[in-house]
Amino acid sequence: DGAGPQTCPGDGYDVATCFAEFERVILAHSMKGPMKLDLFHGSEVKLLTDFASLTVFKHFLLYQYCMNFPVEVQEARIGVDVQNPWPLPDLGNATLRASFAPSKHQTTKNVESMDVAFPSKGSGALAATENSQEAEIDRLVQQKLQDAEEALEAKLKARDEALLARERGISRSKSPHKKPK
Repeated sequence: DGAGPQTCPGDGYDVATCFAEFERVILAHSMKGPMKLDLFHGSEVKLLTDFASLTVFKHFLLYQYCMNFPVEVQEARIGVDVQNPWPLPDLGNATLRASFAPSKHQTTKNVESMDVAFPSKGSGALAATENSQEAEIDRLVQQKLQDAEEALEAKLKARDEALLARERGISRSKSPHKKPK
């Protein structure tokens, strides 16, 4: 009975119809009586209605379009090799930094900064993999932008030509014809 993936925009499920159904259901969930659930109080109904109005119903046409018309989808899968983290250093060898020594208004409990030596990562393989994946994504984005730009340029050129042809037709019809004497 409701809208689904096979529903077309012309099937009568417009914003007003869907909001009326939402209103009917929210009222059924907020009133006492037979076939009523009495789940929400007045303030909760107002919050839910405001939320639905500012999210779902505000973007209703977009959602309807996405659900009912085929949309080009490009999926980019990126494999990331994750290394195990380095083991934590021995905190028994940690020392307080001189620049963070407590002042007369601080206690040593307020000073949590410790100098601890962490091993360097050393391997650049992960960074190289990430860079090549980013480069591939950048290349795909640039290609899509170029294709879109070419399509727009072609449309613009066709419109310009149509406009010039129309202007030529108008100027010919407005030009005064001299009558022979």
